[in-house]
Amino acid sequence: AQRVKDPLFAVEVIARLRAIDDSWRLMLVGHDFARILRGSEARYREVFRQRAVADDVRDAIEYVGYTSTLPEVLRDIGFILSCSRRESQGVALTEGTASAAVPVVRNWPMFAAYDGARSAFAEEWVVDTTDQAAQRILAHADASKRRETGAAARRYVMERYDQSVVADRLFDILIG
Repeated sequence: AQRVKDPLFAVEVIARLRAIDDSWRLMLVGHDFARILRGSEARYREVFRQRAVADDVRDAIEYVGYTSTLPEVLRDIGFILSCSRRESQGVALTEGTASAAVPVVRNWPMFAAYDGARSAFAEEWVVDTTDQAAQRILAHADASKRRETGAAARRYVMERYDQSVVADRLFDILIG
């Protein structure tokens, strides 16, 4: 529940999916918005809360909250949606993808001019709009297609970001 993570983008994606099939669900994992916010953060929280209770999405959103048992939560997801306006790496996205969920990555608006998301993740994962995000999800809605794409995405992140791959490079950077 941070403006920079843009959960409102996710709500708009689920609205588009539910306009086609009302069985789609959105699981939001992490802390709620802070109780005391100022300025644009407070306004964003209110816009999000109003949108999240609208008739087209209200019954589709599950709020998990912060959890220390993330593997249990990730076990049953089919897609991992990264809606961030900016990221340094996209750890949650990488963790979700490592669980074999199909990744859908917003082209981080604050870094889009630098191809930030595309430089960290596969081109085909990256979308620019909520419509494109919904289309990527719908294109992988078939269970066998989703499993195949999720497995390929899992291999992608394991080959690039698994500890066995990055540990030696990290030690070289830190220790020399």
